[in-house]
Amino acid sequence: MADAIKPMHSRSLILRVAGRNITPAGRAHSDPRHRHSLWSLDFCYGGENTVEVEGRHYLFKCGDILLIAPGQEHRFIYSDKPFSCCSFKFRLPHLSGLMKMQTIYAGDPEGFRKRMAVITAVRSCMEGFCPPELLARPYAFTIMDSYEGIHILEELLYGVTCHYIRGEARRTSEIASDSLLAKMSEFVYLHGGGPVTVEELAAHLDYSPGYLRTLVRQHTGNSTKRFIDLERIRIMKEMLLYSDIRIKELADIMQFRDVKYFTRFFRKYTGKTPHAWLRQNYGSASLPDD
Repeated sequence: MADAIKPMHSRSLILRVAGRNITPAGRAHSDPRHRHSLWSLDFCYGGENTVEVEGRHYLFKCGDILLIAPGQEHRFIYSDKPFSCCSFKFRLPHLSGLMKMQTIYAGDPEGFRKRMAVITAVRSCMEGFCPPELLARPYAFTIMDSYEGIHILEELLYGVTCHYIRGEARRTSEIASDSLLAKMSEFVYLHGGGPVTVEELAAHLDYSPGYLRTLVRQHTGNSTKRFIDLERIRIMKEMLLYSDIRIKELADIMQFRDVKYFTRFFRKYTGKTPHAWLRQNYGSASLPDD
C-alpha cells in the first residue's frame, strides 16, 4: 500500500504560502501592484473588495473564488468595508503548460452555494492542518512539508484548481465553437442554401479542408458535409413555410438538377417528402401546388 502513495517530490500541487486576509472596517488601502512565479488561489468568505489583475477589475465578494496564473500583475484594493479571505500560493509542476493562462474568476450567483461548500472545506482543512500560532498572524506564512496532513489540503486545492481550469477551457471552447459554427451557417445562408463544398467553406474560413473537418467533428459530432446539408435543409424549410414558392421552383433555386433529386435529398434528412413535411407543419388548407 505504501508503494502506491505518491512521493512528496512528485505531488500534483506543491503549496508554498498560505494565509488569512482579514481587514476590519474603516481600513481603506491598496496593495502595490506585483507579480510572482506562483499560482494564487483566493477564497472570499466575508465582505468584499476589488481585485485588479492586468488592468481588469473584479468585485471580489463573499462566496467568490479567484485563480491567478503566474506572472499576472495584480493587487487587492480594500474599501472601508470589512473583508475576509484565505489565500494560497503554490506550484503546479504537472500543469506547467498552463503558465500563460488568464485569471479565472468564479462569482456567478447560480454557483454560490457550491462555492461556499468548497470555501468551508478549504477553511476547515487550513485551520486543521496549519499551526494555530501562524494562523493567528495577520499575514501570510510559508508552508512546511512537515505539517502533518498538509497533503490533504494540497489535494483539495488541486481539485479546486483543476475544476475551474477545466470549466474555463470548456467555456472558451464553447465560445470558439459557437463562433465557428455561426460563421459556417452564415456562409451557407449567403449562398441562398445552394450547394457549398467543404473546400469552399474552408477557404472562406482560412482553414485547410482537413482541419475544418476535424474542428466540425469535435464540435458537433457530425461531418462537415452533413453540417452543410442540415443548414441547407433549414433554409428549405423556412422557404417552404414562409413563402408561397412551389416545390419545383425551390428545387431550381437550390440548384438541384430535378425535383426527384431534391425530394430524395429532403427526405434523407427529414424522413418526409417536401410536400408531406409541409402538410404536417403548415396544414393542407392552403398548400401551394407542386
